[in-house]
Amino acid sequence: MTINFKGGGVFEIKCKEGTIVTGEKIKINNFELPGPGEYEVGGISAEHVDGIFIFSAEDMNFVYLSRKKILNNTELEKVEGTDILFLPVGKIIDIKNALELANQIGPKIVVPMYYDSIDELKKIEGITPEILDQLKISKNILPQEERKIIALDIKK
Repeated sequence: MTINFKGGGVFEIKCKEGTIVTGEKIKINNFELPGPGEYEVGGISAEHVDGIFIFSAEDMNFVYLSRKKILNNTELEKVEGTDILFLPVGKIIDIKNALELANQIGPKIVVPMYYDSIDELKKIEGITPEILDQLKISKNILPQEERKIIALDIKK
């Protein structure tokens, strides 16, 4: 799976089964998710619940948050086993609440979005995030010990 950042909340996630594009509208291949519900498109499963988008592809689970409130128990059950979390920080969610959401969900990798600068991200967990042009990831290379924060450079 290859993940490219287009800026703001827009990511292009290319996997064996197809391409997911996030942002104001969420698309899997050429299918735009019309609203809340469960979907299966070309082998990619997706669920949209109250601003939480849960995807499964290539034996990995990833969550895209398009809202800023703390998750309730039902929502937490749905995001259990998240491998990659696309987390709004800065303009959308302040650092403290972003960290609380990341801790609530417990992903292996956090990919921030909607941030102004890398310095802003350094406040998350007190570490400097890894900065990549793109994220190439597969199930067998996910971190097993501690969570990683990976910031992606914008690719137009």
